[in-house]
Amino acid sequence: MIGVGTNNGFTLIEIYGPYLEPEEGEVASEVENEDGSYSISFTFADTLVDQTACDGRTFESNHGSLTLSKGSNNVGPTFYSNNNTLRCYAKNTITITAASGLTINSVTLEVGSLKTLKANDISASSGTVSATGTSAPATLTISGVNASTLTITVGPNASGGNIGMSSIKVNVSSAE
Repeated sequence: MIGVGTNNGFTLIEIYGPYLEPEEGEVASEVENEDGSYSISFTFADTLVDQTACDGRTFESNHGSLTLSKGSNNVGPTFYSNNNTLRCYAKNTITITAASGLTINSVTLEVGSLKTLKANDISASSGTVSATGTSAPATLTISGVNASTLTITVGPNASGGNIGMSSIKVNVSSAE
């Protein structure tokens, strides 16, 4: 509703309506590398609103996408601004899909927070998982993926806990 009035010779315009959430920024960005591959970065800080539920959400770039799911947990991935991380709980999944004609080479997960789980408490549908540390901050790398789709499961054998991701970086290239 818009109200118009005057006060002391001034025209006043008042707008009434529901509170609007701040607009989300772009989560995905990408660059082309000298070798013709693409580096896609999914960064959550300063792009999502605090306590954004992300179960079922897909973030897209020109050369790939990232889909989040609660998997077999009752709680799905959620962004929290207190650590600026996408918090993934035990048994949540992250599915990365390369654009048509491309293959995922590697994925790097920047871990900003942990609760109960360790940085290497993830599994991947293909490739080799390695971690630079078990506490935050830590980096997890999934190398040798060589697939068009990769599913990452957080704490597949855990009954609780979470890992907070600051960013997820994906390298894709032509499937030749």
